[in-house]
Amino acid sequence: MMGVSARVRHIVLLTDGISPPGDYSALATRLRQNGITLSTIGVGLDADQELLRQLADMGAGRYYDGSDPFDLPKLLVKETLEIARAARAAEPDIYV
Repeated sequence: MMGVSARVRHIVLLTDGISPPGDYSALATRLRQNGITLSTIGVGLDADQELLRQLADMGAGRYYDGSDPFDLPKLLVKETLEIARAARAAEPDIYV
């Protein structure tokens, strides 16, 4: 993502969030310093919701509960629309 030239650079992480301990705060800080935001979707009933909420907060994104696999397409569309809305809001007004 660092080499991508786009008005909005956003990661949607789909995961169960069951991960070994790590310096996730530093990673999220590095993403934000490079203009990359992060949202998370917790997949499955055992997803570490607290970790995924924290990552989304640190990444200036949103957390979604994807414990029902049938909700995943809807959640991805919802997040895509949120990002598209934010990108439009960030566009400078052009008057002709």
